[in-house]
Amino acid sequence: FSVAKVLYKNNLDEVEEKDFDLVIRSLIEKLYDMGVMISFESIKNAIIQSFHPSKNIELKEYTVKFVIQELEKVNLSQRIDLNKANFRNTGESVQYYTNSYSLTFYDKVKDLKKKKKRAIDKDQTYLQASLFESLEKDKKQIFRMEARLVNKIKMNSILESLGYDKNPKFKDIFKKQLCQKILLKCWTEFITDHNLFLFSIENN
Repeated sequence: FSVAKVLYKNNLDEVEEKDFDLVIRSLIEKLYDMGVMISFESIKNAIIQSFHPSKNIELKEYTVKFVIQELEKVNLSQRIDLNKANFRNTGESVQYYTNSYSLTFYDKVKDLKKKKKRAIDKDQTYLQASLFESLEKDKKQIFRMEARLVNKIKMNSILESLGYDKNPKFKDIFKKQLCQKILLKCWTEFITDHNLFLFSIENN
């Protein structure tokens, strides 16, 4: 589930650590509506199989299209078993992926307008779709970065490399610093280690 959508019905508004108890209470209510009764502690200590730390970044100096076009130039290191896949509409999204995790970048504003089949966010809410017009009108440039840790072995490997314990519980991953470290690690591993020419207006 999307934590932000549980609280705000969109994932443009960002969740903070102080929201943790509210998230659990909201989940309890939603599960109760589905006929499932569960305790606060059960959700708090639920074992995590995978998770997607992400960040919405409002750009001021660049357009999202320019940034993604630069990211499409990345020359992936042969020591990383990766494939590069560009989604349709070059300049709106790009994804680097393995079988165990991926790093995705996309134009959040443009994605709000797309139909489910073509959107990166497949679970658009009515409220999210309605946000598009106001964001477009204000010419907002929102660049979304998302690390998708879909394999528990890889998730544990990344956590341990950053000094955290493996097999985390829900309460363990609801941490700003942890999510930032994962995104920065992925950015370094996929992008900056071997691609220092990116974002230079002097290169050809």
